[in-house]
Amino acid sequence: MALVLALGAAPMARISGSASKHIAPAALVLQGAAQPPPAATDTSTTADTAVIGESYTISDLIVPGQDSDDISKSHPPTVGGVPVNITGILTITNVFGISETDSTYTIQGQFVMQWADSRLHMPTGVSRVQLDDSDVWAPDIDFYNSIKLDEKPKLSFLQTDAGPMVTKTNRVTVDLTMRMDFTYYPGDKHALPVEVEIYSNPSTAVKFVETKVYLSEGAANLDKWDLTGVDWSTSEVLKPSTNLMYSRMTVHIEAARIILAYLFTCYGPLLLLQLIAWSTFFMDPKAVPARTAMCIITVLSSFTFYQHITADLATTGYVTFIDAVCVLTFLLAAIALAVFIRVHWLLRQVGKGPKEAGGPVVDYAAKAEALDDSSQTYFPLLILFVQLIGMGPVIRSWVLTFDMGDIE
Repeated sequence: MALVLALGAAPMARISGSASKHIAPAALVLQGAAQPPPAATDTSTTADTAVIGESYTISDLIVPGQDSDDISKSHPPTVGGVPVNITGILTITNVFGISETDSTYTIQGQFVMQWADSRLHMPTGVSRVQLDDSDVWAPDIDFYNSIKLDEKPKLSFLQTDAGPMVTKTNRVTVDLTMRMDFTYYPGDKHALPVEVEIYSNPSTAVKFVETKVYLSEGAANLDKWDLTGVDWSTSEVLKPSTNLMYSRMTVHIEAARIILAYLFTCYGPLLLLQLIAWSTFFMDPKAVPARTAMCIITVLSSFTFYQHITADLATTGYVTFIDAVCVLTFLLAAIALAVFIRVHWLLRQVGKGPKEAGGPVVDYAAKAEALDDSSQTYFPLLILFVQLIGMGPVIRSWVLTFDMGDIE
Protein backbone atom coordinates (compact mmCIF):
# COMPACT_ATOMS: atom_id res chain seq x y z
CA MET A 1 0.00 0.00 0.00
CA ALA A 2 1.62 3.25 -1.06
CA LEU A 3 1.77 6.22 1.27
CA VAL A 4 0.66 9.36 -0.48
CA LEU A 5 1.11 11.90 2.26
CA ALA A 6 4.30 13.91 2.36
CA LEU A 7 5.75 12.93 5.74
CA GLY A 8 7.92 15.90 6.59
CA ALA A 9 10.06 18.71 5.29
CA ALA A 10 13.38 17.00 6.02
CA PRO A 11 14.68 14.72 3.23
CA MET A 12 14.19 11.08 4.04
CA ALA A 13 14.22 7.72 2.32
CA ARG A 14 11.25 5.65 1.31
CA ILE A 15 11.48 2.14 2.75
CA SER A 16 9.24 -0.67 1.59
CA GLY A 17 7.44 -2.23 4.51
CA SER A 18 7.27 -5.89 5.43
CA ALA A 19 7.14 -8.04 8.54
CA SER A 20 10.73 -7.18 9.42
CA LYS A 21 13.16 -4.67 7.98
CA HIS A 22 16.64 -3.42 8.71
CA ILE A 23 18.53 -0.60 7.12
CA ALA A 24 21.86 1.06 7.78
CA PRO A 25 22.08 4.83 8.26
CA ALA A 26 23.58 5.46 4.84
CA ALA A 27 20.31 4.32 3.29
CA LEU A 28 18.03 5.89 5.86
CA VAL A 29 18.18 9.37 4.40
CA LEU A 30 18.39 10.95 1.00
CA GLN A 31 21.55 12.90 0.39
CA GLY A 32 21.21 16.65 0.07
CA ALA A 33 18.81 18.99 1.82
CA ALA A 34 17.42 20.39 -1.39
CA GLN A 35 15.42 17.31 -2.36
CA PRO A 36 11.66 17.82 -1.93
CA PRO A 37 9.41 15.31 -0.18
CA PRO A 38 7.32 13.00 -2.37
CA ALA A 39 4.16 14.60 -3.73
CA ALA A 40 0.67 13.29 -3.03
CA THR A 41 -0.84 11.09 -5.73
CA ASP A 42 -4.37 11.49 -7.01
CA THR A 43 -5.87 8.76 -9.20
CA SER A 44 -8.62 10.94 -10.58
CA THR A 45 -6.71 14.15 -11.37
CA THR A 46 -3.13 15.28 -11.91
CA ALA A 47 -1.06 16.99 -9.21
CA ASP A 48 -1.64 20.35 -10.89
CA THR A 49 -5.42 20.04 -10.90
CA ALA A 50 -5.94 18.08 -7.65
CA VAL A 51 -8.58 19.67 -5.47
CA ILE A 52 -8.57 19.89 -1.68
CA GLY A 53 -12.16 19.60 -0.52
CA GLU A 54 -12.13 22.37 2.05
CA SER A 55 -15.88 22.87 1.81
CA TYR A 56 -16.73 19.18 2.21
CA THR A 57 -17.83 17.56 5.48
CA ILE A 58 -18.18 13.96 6.59
CA SER A 59 -21.81 13.90 5.38
CA ASP A 60 -20.53 14.41 1.81
CA LEU A 61 -18.33 11.32 2.10
CA ILE A 62 -20.77 8.77 3.51
CA VAL A 63 -21.89 6.11 1.05
CA PRO A 64 -25.69 6.15 0.70
CA GLY A 65 -27.33 3.65 3.00
CA GLN A 66 -24.58 3.77 5.62
CA ASP A 67 -25.30 4.79 9.21
CA SER A 68 -23.47 8.00 10.14
CA ASP A 69 -23.64 7.14 13.82
CA ASP A 70 -22.02 3.77 13.15
CA ILE A 71 -19.22 5.48 11.21
CA SER A 72 -18.49 8.07 13.87
CA LYS A 73 -18.58 5.70 16.83
CA SER A 74 -16.10 3.00 17.81
CA HIS A 75 -17.03 0.60 15.03
CA PRO A 76 -14.16 -0.41 12.72
CA PRO A 77 -15.10 -0.89 9.05
CA THR A 78 -14.77 -4.68 9.04
CA VAL A 79 -16.34 -6.51 6.10
CA GLY A 80 -17.29 -10.19 6.37
CA GLY A 81 -15.19 -10.68 9.47
CA VAL A 82 -12.00 -9.58 7.70
CA PRO A 83 -9.90 -7.31 9.95
CA VAL A 84 -9.14 -3.74 8.99
CA ASN A 85 -5.65 -3.59 7.51
CA ILE A 86 -3.59 -0.70 8.84
CA THR A 87 -0.49 0.74 7.25
CA GLY A 88 1.68 2.27 9.97
CA ILE A 89 4.41 4.77 9.14
CA LEU A 90 6.74 6.09 11.85
CA THR A 91 8.82 9.13 10.98
CA ILE A 92 11.56 9.92 13.50
CA THR A 93 12.87 13.47 13.27
CA ASN A 94 14.82 13.68 16.53
CA VAL A 95 16.36 11.28 19.06
CA PHE A 96 17.79 12.76 22.24
CA GLY A 97 18.02 12.57 26.02
CA ILE A 98 19.31 9.01 26.47
CA SER A 99 19.58 8.61 30.25
CA GLU A 100 21.58 5.67 31.60
CA THR A 101 20.49 6.33 35.19
CA ASP A 102 16.75 6.39 34.34
CA SER A 103 16.89 4.01 31.33
CA THR A 104 14.86 6.44 29.23
CA TYR A 105 15.16 8.41 26.00
CA THR A 106 13.02 10.76 23.92
CA ILE A 107 11.97 10.85 20.28
CA GLN A 108 10.12 13.42 18.23
CA GLY A 109 8.35 12.78 14.95
CA GLN A 110 5.02 11.62 13.64
CA PHE A 111 3.12 8.38 13.34
CA VAL A 112 0.79 8.02 10.37
CA MET A 113 -1.87 5.34 9.89
CA GLN A 114 -3.84 4.67 6.71
CA TRP A 115 -6.74 2.32 6.15
CA ALA A 116 -9.67 1.85 3.79
CA ASP A 117 -13.22 2.50 4.97
CA SER A 118 -15.80 1.12 2.55
CA ARG A 119 -18.48 3.27 4.19
CA LEU A 120 -16.90 6.40 2.70
CA HIS A 121 -16.30 7.57 -0.87
CA MET A 122 -14.32 10.45 -2.33
CA PRO A 123 -16.28 13.13 -4.24
CA THR A 124 -15.33 13.38 -7.90
CA GLY A 125 -12.31 15.60 -8.56
CA VAL A 126 -11.36 15.87 -4.89
CA SER A 127 -8.05 14.50 -3.56
CA ARG A 128 -8.23 15.39 0.13
CA VAL A 129 -10.87 16.22 2.74
CA GLN A 130 -9.99 17.32 6.27
CA LEU A 131 -11.98 15.54 8.98
CA ASP A 132 -12.70 16.13 12.64
CA ASP A 133 -11.56 13.51 15.14
CA SER A 134 -15.19 12.59 15.90
CA ASP A 135 -16.22 12.20 12.23
CA VAL A 136 -15.05 8.66 11.62
CA TRP A 137 -13.71 5.63 13.46
CA ALA A 138 -9.92 5.56 13.92
CA PRO A 139 -7.77 2.98 15.72
CA ASP A 140 -6.51 3.90 19.17
CA ILE A 141 -2.77 3.44 19.52
CA ASP A 142 -0.58 3.16 22.55
CA PHE A 143 3.16 3.77 22.71
CA TYR A 144 3.47 0.75 24.94
CA ASN A 145 6.84 1.60 26.52
CA SER A 146 6.15 5.32 26.90
CA ILE A 147 6.11 7.16 30.22
CA LYS A 148 5.04 10.51 28.77
CA LEU A 149 3.33 11.29 25.48
CA ASP A 150 2.53 14.63 23.88
CA GLU A 151 0.55 14.18 20.67
CA LYS A 152 -1.34 16.31 18.16
CA PRO A 153 -3.59 14.08 15.99
CA LYS A 154 -5.15 15.09 12.69
CA LEU A 155 -7.60 13.09 10.57
CA SER A 156 -8.14 13.34 6.81
CA PHE A 157 -9.53 11.43 3.84
CA LEU A 158 -7.03 11.07 0.98
CA GLN A 159 -7.17 9.84 -2.60
CA THR A 160 -4.29 7.40 -3.16
CA ASP A 161 -3.13 4.99 -5.86
CA ALA A 162 -4.85 2.23 -3.88
CA GLY A 163 -8.08 4.21 -3.57
CA PRO A 164 -9.44 6.61 -0.94
CA MET A 165 -7.88 6.13 2.49
CA VAL A 166 -8.61 7.51 5.93
CA THR A 167 -5.33 8.91 7.24
CA LYS A 168 -4.57 9.73 10.86
CA THR A 169 -1.41 11.73 11.50
CA ASN A 170 -0.05 12.06 15.04
CA ARG A 171 2.76 14.52 15.72
CA VAL A 172 4.38 13.11 18.82
CA THR A 173 7.02 13.78 21.43
CA VAL A 174 7.46 10.60 23.48
CA ASP A 175 9.55 9.80 26.54
CA LEU A 176 10.25 6.08 26.29
CA THR A 177 11.60 3.59 28.79
CA MET A 178 13.83 0.61 28.06
CA ARG A 179 16.00 -2.02 29.69
CA MET A 180 19.74 -1.34 29.45
CA ASP A 181 22.55 -3.85 29.95
CA PHE A 182 25.79 -2.19 31.10
CA THR A 183 27.93 -5.34 31.19
CA TYR A 184 30.16 -4.02 28.42
CA TYR A 185 30.05 -0.33 29.32
CA PRO A 186 31.49 1.81 27.74
CA GLY A 187 31.40 -0.45 24.68
CA ASP A 188 27.70 -1.20 25.04
CA LYS A 189 25.22 -1.12 22.18
CA HIS A 190 21.46 -0.84 22.63
CA ALA A 191 18.46 -1.38 20.38
CA LEU A 192 16.26 1.47 21.63
CA PRO A 193 12.66 0.20 21.44
CA VAL A 194 9.60 2.04 20.19
CA GLU A 195 6.56 -0.20 20.71
CA VAL A 196 3.33 0.97 19.05
CA GLU A 197 0.23 -1.09 19.77
CA ILE A 198 -3.36 -0.99 18.59
CA TYR A 199 -5.09 -1.49 21.93
CA SER A 200 -8.75 -0.66 21.38
CA ASN A 201 -9.50 -3.61 19.08
CA PRO A 202 -7.97 -7.10 18.94
CA SER A 203 -6.06 -8.23 15.89
CA THR A 204 -9.10 -10.17 14.67
CA ALA A 205 -10.69 -6.76 14.00
CA VAL A 206 -7.74 -4.41 13.36
CA LYS A 207 -4.09 -5.15 12.67
CA PHE A 208 -0.93 -3.79 11.13
CA VAL A 209 -0.28 -5.35 7.71
CA GLU A 210 2.37 -2.98 6.39
CA THR A 211 4.82 -0.85 8.34
CA LYS A 212 7.48 1.65 7.36
CA VAL A 213 10.09 3.64 9.24
CA TYR A 214 11.67 6.93 8.19
CA LEU A 215 14.67 8.45 9.94
CA SER A 216 15.28 12.09 9.09
CA GLU A 217 18.76 13.29 8.27
CA GLY A 218 20.39 14.63 11.42
CA ALA A 219 17.85 12.95 13.71
CA ALA A 220 20.53 12.02 16.26
CA ASN A 221 21.03 14.86 18.72
CA LEU A 222 23.49 12.94 20.89
CA ASP A 223 27.05 13.55 22.04
CA LYS A 224 27.91 10.08 23.32
CA TRP A 225 25.94 7.90 20.91
CA ASP A 226 25.95 7.02 17.24
CA LEU A 227 22.77 5.82 15.52
CA THR A 228 23.93 3.01 13.24
CA GLY A 229 20.63 1.71 11.88
CA VAL A 230 17.01 0.82 12.52
CA ASP A 231 14.87 -2.29 12.17
CA TRP A 232 11.21 -2.97 12.77
CA SER A 233 8.67 -5.76 12.76
CA THR A 234 5.04 -6.50 13.52
CA SER A 235 3.68 -9.11 15.90
CA GLU A 236 0.58 -10.14 17.81
CA VAL A 237 0.73 -9.88 21.58
CA LEU A 238 -1.47 -11.81 23.97
CA LYS A 239 -3.11 -9.77 26.75
CA PRO A 240 -3.77 -11.99 29.79
CA SER A 241 -6.51 -9.66 31.04
CA THR A 242 -8.68 -10.28 27.96
CA ASN A 243 -7.01 -13.41 26.52
CA LEU A 244 -7.05 -11.65 23.15
CA MET A 245 -4.27 -10.93 20.66
CA TYR A 246 -3.42 -7.33 19.77
CA SER A 247 -1.32 -6.04 16.89
CA ARG A 248 1.99 -4.37 17.74
CA MET A 249 4.65 -2.62 15.68
CA THR A 250 8.11 -2.74 17.28
CA VAL A 251 10.91 -0.45 16.11
CA HIS A 252 14.52 -0.73 17.26
CA ILE A 253 16.80 2.27 16.87
CA GLU A 254 20.34 0.89 16.98
CA ALA A 255 22.51 3.12 19.18
CA ALA A 256 26.19 2.46 19.79
CA ARG A 257 28.12 4.34 22.44
CA ILE A 258 31.08 6.25 20.99
CA ILE A 259 33.82 4.39 22.86
CA LEU A 260 36.68 6.50 21.50
CA ALA A 261 35.79 9.35 23.85
CA TYR A 262 35.88 6.98 26.83
CA LEU A 263 39.41 5.83 26.02
CA PHE A 264 40.56 9.26 27.18
CA THR A 265 38.02 10.09 29.88
CA CYS A 266 37.68 6.62 31.43
CA TYR A 267 40.47 4.23 30.52
CA GLY A 268 43.16 6.91 30.42
CA PRO A 269 42.83 8.01 34.07
CA LEU A 270 42.60 4.40 35.26
CA LEU A 271 45.80 3.46 33.43
CA LEU A 272 47.50 6.55 34.83
CA LEU A 273 46.56 5.54 38.40
CA GLN A 274 47.97 2.06 37.79
CA LEU A 275 51.24 3.50 36.50
CA ILE A 276 51.49 5.86 39.46
CA ALA A 277 51.07 2.88 41.79
CA TRP A 278 53.91 1.13 39.93
CA SER A 279 56.13 4.21 40.11
CA THR A 280 56.08 4.15 43.92
CA PHE A 281 58.36 1.10 43.84
CA PHE A 282 61.08 3.26 42.29
CA MET A 283 60.93 5.87 45.06
CA ASP A 284 63.52 5.89 47.84
CA PRO A 285 61.89 3.98 50.71
CA LYS A 286 63.66 6.31 53.11
CA ALA A 287 61.55 9.19 51.76
CA VAL A 288 58.71 8.02 53.96
CA PRO A 289 56.40 11.08 53.77
CA ALA A 290 56.60 11.31 49.97
CA ARG A 291 56.08 7.63 49.26
CA THR A 292 53.35 7.33 51.89
CA ALA A 293 51.48 10.29 50.42
CA MET A 294 51.84 8.93 46.89
CA CYS A 295 50.45 5.51 47.85
CA ILE A 296 47.53 6.87 49.87
CA ILE A 297 46.59 9.44 47.23
CA THR A 298 46.58 6.69 44.58
CA VAL A 299 44.30 4.51 46.69
CA LEU A 300 41.86 7.36 47.40
CA SER A 301 41.93 8.60 43.79
CA SER A 302 41.10 5.16 42.36
CA PHE A 303 38.16 4.80 44.76
CA THR A 304 36.88 8.32 44.00
CA PHE A 305 37.18 7.81 40.25
CA TYR A 306 35.21 4.56 40.52
CA GLN A 307 32.39 6.45 42.25
CA HIS A 308 32.53 9.12 39.53
CA ILE A 309 32.10 6.51 36.77
CA THR A 310 29.24 4.62 38.44
CA ALA A 311 27.38 7.86 39.18
CA ASP A 312 26.49 8.06 35.47
CA LEU A 313 25.00 4.56 35.44
CA ALA A 314 21.97 2.90 36.95
CA THR A 315 22.55 0.61 39.92
CA THR A 316 22.97 -2.94 38.64
CA GLY A 317 22.81 -6.31 40.30
CA TYR A 318 25.71 -7.70 38.28
CA VAL A 319 29.42 -6.99 37.80
CA THR A 320 30.34 -5.06 34.67
CA PHE A 321 33.70 -4.87 32.94
CA ILE A 322 34.19 -1.31 34.13
CA ASP A 323 33.44 -2.47 37.69
CA ALA A 324 36.18 -5.08 37.39
CA VAL A 325 38.71 -2.60 35.98
CA CYS A 326 38.00 0.01 38.63
CA VAL A 327 38.10 -2.46 41.52
CA LEU A 328 41.33 -4.01 40.24
CA THR A 329 42.86 -0.54 39.89
CA PHE A 330 41.93 0.12 43.50
CA LEU A 331 43.50 -3.21 44.52
CA LEU A 332 46.71 -2.40 42.62
CA ALA A 333 46.96 0.89 44.50
CA ALA A 334 46.32 -0.98 47.76
CA ILE A 335 49.05 -3.51 46.87
CA ALA A 336 51.50 -0.68 46.29
CA LEU A 337 50.63 0.73 49.73
CA ALA A 338 50.95 -2.69 51.37
CA VAL A 339 54.36 -3.28 49.76
CA PHE A 340 55.64 0.04 51.04
CA ILE A 341 54.40 -0.72 54.55
CA ARG A 342 56.33 -3.99 54.39
CA VAL A 343 59.46 -2.30 53.02
CA HIS A 344 59.28 0.39 55.67
CA TRP A 345 58.96 -2.23 58.43
CA LEU A 346 61.96 -4.14 57.09
CA LEU A 347 64.07 -1.00 57.05
CA ARG A 348 63.14 -0.27 60.65
CA GLN A 349 64.61 -3.63 61.64
CA VAL A 350 68.02 -2.70 60.23
CA GLY A 351 70.61 -2.50 63.02
CA LYS A 352 68.61 -4.58 65.42
CA GLY A 353 70.24 -7.78 66.57
CA PRO A 354 68.67 -11.25 66.46
CA LYS A 355 65.80 -11.83 68.80
CA GLU A 356 67.65 -14.70 70.44
CA ALA A 357 71.33 -14.85 71.36
CA GLY A 358 73.27 -16.71 68.73
CA GLY A 359 70.41 -16.47 66.24
CA PRO A 360 70.99 -15.80 62.55
CA VAL A 361 71.61 -12.24 61.45
CA VAL A 362 69.00 -11.08 58.92
CA ASP A 363 69.91 -8.53 56.28
CA TYR A 364 66.69 -6.53 56.44
CA ALA A 365 67.95 -3.85 54.05
CA ALA A 366 68.61 -6.46 51.39
CA LYS A 367 65.15 -7.97 51.88
CA ALA A 368 63.52 -4.53 51.56
CA GLU A 369 65.45 -3.83 48.37
CA ALA A 370 64.59 -7.25 46.96
CA LEU A 371 60.88 -6.67 47.64
CA ASP A 372 60.96 -3.36 45.77
CA ASP A 373 62.93 -4.94 42.91
CA SER A 374 60.48 -7.82 42.49
CA SER A 375 57.56 -5.40 42.62
CA GLN A 376 59.14 -3.29 39.89
CA THR A 377 59.47 -6.43 37.74
CA TYR A 378 56.17 -8.21 38.29
CA PHE A 379 53.74 -5.36 38.97
CA PRO A 380 53.49 -4.50 35.22
CA LEU A 381 52.11 -8.01 34.66
CA LEU A 382 49.19 -7.12 36.94
CA ILE A 383 48.68 -3.89 35.00
CA LEU A 384 48.65 -5.88 31.74
CA PHE A 385 46.07 -8.28 33.21
CA VAL A 386 43.79 -5.38 34.12
CA GLN A 387 44.19 -3.88 30.64
CA LEU A 388 43.21 -7.18 29.04
CA ILE A 389 40.01 -7.21 31.09
CA GLY A 390 39.39 -3.62 30.02
CA MET A 391 39.60 -4.73 26.37
CA GLY A 392 36.27 -6.58 26.75
CA PRO A 393 34.13 -3.47 26.10
CA VAL A 394 36.44 -2.38 23.26
CA ILE A 395 36.03 -5.73 21.50
CA ARG A 396 32.27 -5.60 22.18
CA SER A 397 32.08 -2.24 20.41
CA TRP A 398 33.26 -3.97 17.21
CA VAL A 399 30.53 -6.63 17.32
CA LEU A 400 27.49 -5.80 15.19
CA THR A 401 24.86 -6.94 17.66
CA PHE A 402 22.67 -4.81 19.91
CA ASP A 403 21.16 -5.50 23.33
CA MET A 404 17.37 -5.58 23.13
CA GLY A 405 15.66 -3.38 25.69
CA ASP A 406 12.02 -4.21 24.94
CA ILE A 407 9.38 -3.78 27.64
CA GLU A 408 7.16 -6.84 27.43
